[in-house]
Amino acid sequence: MPCVTNGVAGLYEKYTRTFIPLTGGKVSGKGASGLSSEFETVPQPMKLAKNRSGTLTCFAASAQSYEWYEDGKLIEGETGNSLTLTWEKAKAKANKHTYTYSVKPVYTVFNEKVLGEAASAEVEFILLGTIIFVK
Repeated sequence: MPCVTNGVAGLYEKYTRTFIPLTGGKVSGKGASGLSSEFETVPQPMKLAKNRSGTLTCFAASAQSYEWYEDGKLIEGETGNSLTLTWEKAKAKANKHTYTYSVKPVYTVFNEKVLGEAASAEVEFILLGTIIFVK
């Protein structure tokens, strides 16, 4: 079974439970070359105020696409190396207004989808308003 372990592409032999690394990280004719699951750019934490947006970005060499998650739940259709978020009143007003966004690089090894290690960042949705002090 194809897999990536500690940034090394290889095969996991389920019967002997051993990992067989690919030499040089290349698979001839199989769509995998120079694989690495390490991010060169990781998403950074941010705070979003009303009517604002922000973008989380990442980059992992050799990744064909990415999978983005909000608090562990896959965000359908988000497969690029960036995720743009806009302030949401519901998230800002909720008891929980800080969310963890994670991203995993997607590779192809022996025509199989393989996920790399995740990188994460927290995003806080801030509800700003007017404070009136009465003496």
